[in-house]
This record gives sequence, C-alpha cells and structure tokens, in this order.
Amino acid sequence: MARGLSRTIMLLLAGVSVGPPNLAAQSPTVVGVHAKIVANKFRLRLTPRVQEVEAIIGKRFVNYLRQRVGFLSFAAGDTVSPYRLVFELDRRERGSTADFEEFGFWARLEGTPDAPLEVYWLPFRSADQSTAPVGTETQVLDAVAFKLDHADPGPLRDSLLARVPITEQALPNLSPPGWALTFRHIDLCIRNSSQLEFVNEIPANAMLLEKRFRAEVVGRFQVPPPPPAGAEPFLGGVFSQLTDPGGATELTRAMSQGPVRVRQVFVVSYRSDPNACRDRGDAQDGGGAR
Repeated sequence: MARGLSRTIMLLLAGVSVGPPNLAAQSPTVVGVHAKIVANKFRLRLTPRVQEVEAIIGKRFVNYLRQRVGFLSFAAGDTVSPYRLVFELDRRERGSTADFEEFGFWARLEGTPDAPLEVYWLPFRSADQSTAPVGTETQVLDAVAFKLDHADPGPLRDSLLARVPITEQALPNLSPPGWALTFRHIDLCIRNSSQLEFVNEIPANAMLLEKRFRAEVVGRFQVPPPPPAGAEPFLGGVFSQLTDPGGATELTRAMSQGPVRVRQVFVVSYRSDPNACRDRGDAQDGGGAR
C-alpha cells in the first residue's frame, strides 16, 4: 500500500491545493488473500496435501478478484500488508453437526478498524450433496473453478473490500471542487459515475477536524498549462467532483483557511470496466482446470 506522508504542506495555487512535489509512485492497496479448508470431511480427504490445495485455491481467488475488483491489488499468501481476505471452506451453519448441511466459502476481512468482518459468500456443496464423496484433489479444484466462474463479486466488494482504503494520497481542487488521484481510470478498472469517499483533515477555527466527503468520478484531472508545482503527478488521473453544493461550500471554506490533508480514499460505489481488468488474472496455480 502507498504510504501517506507524515507531514503534508499544501499551497493554494491557481485554484489547486498542491501537494509535495515528489510523491512516491503509487499502486492500489495490497490485500493478502488466503484460503483455508476448515470442514473436517474435506481436510481428511485431502490430507496430506491440504496446504498445497489451499495455496492453489488462494491463487484462484486472487485471479478472480483481480479481474473483478480493480481498485485494489491482491496477492496470494501475502503476510506484509495489514489487510487480509481469508476464504474458509466450512459449514454454512458454523458449529452444526447435522448430517445434511451446506458447505461453502466464508470470506473474512482482517486489518480494518471494524475488523474482523465476515460474510458467507460462495456455496460449494448443497445440503442434498453433503453426503456425497469429497472426490479427488483435481475434482475439488475443478469444482472451485466452476463455482468462481459463476460467482457474484458484489457481496465481497460492497460488504468487505469497500472498507479498505485504496490510497492515502489525493489532491484537493477548488474549481471544480473535488479531488484528483495519481491513478488513471485503467489503473483501477473504474468507470465514471463511480462514487469515492475522501477522508480529510481540515482546518477549522485553529483546530484540525476529520471530515468525510463523497464525490463522483467524472473524468481525468486537467489544469491549464503550465501546471502548478506538485500537481504534475495527478495530471490525467481520476478526478472526482463534489455534487453536493453544501459539501462544495464547506471544502472551499476549509481550503481558504489552510492546508487540507487527505488521509484515506475509499471506493463506495464501483462501476467496473471489465475490459481494463481482463488480463489481470495471472497468478499461476499449477493445478486442476483453469
């Protein structure tokens, strides 16, 4: 994840609140992806290769997410990022000992202030199939691939991944009121009309307050040449405009009183560009059907 600068000095210049001139190259926040086989009947059948199968499943989830959730980066088995998305194959009713029980993948997000957050996301074996043999390793992996081909990313994206900040760097702008990112549309696989939330530290009566604004992605960030010093890294990046007149007035007033620091940026409503993300699923798993 790109790290926010510990201190940010911004100047009001040509209608732009300008950040430091040497911003580090950014990439979307990394989320580590892990797969765990919790259900005992599957673990017993896949022993002694449970960990190898979990690693392969984890890479398949990464490929799936890279092609459908472009505003974050995903890495199989990553232990460096503070954000982790853990998929666990278990009973739908946790703790149940019933003979006829649905099995599926739970998804749990770790690392956010309100974590852990969990949703039951991907049914794998229906209750009427629960007594059928588990099958071979290849059959299990093929079944996972088939389920992913038909899975809806919405619950993962909206309930879990929308809580992960995509960056800690953005450039407030006065006219029109909004924020620019260093990311291009293709970098995030994002379309106009998506909604972003900007968490700002704003001056107010000699104090610094945290204020959240929502803005709509409307196009690319451009300013008349020559660009103000420090604005160049944001040129051509995604620009989100405030649509609430009251919010625009508040942002303008805050910027007139002093520097506005962006602390975090979240995607709260995502319109994906599937063509931009089509070639991102490149985590090679080496097992079963693709």
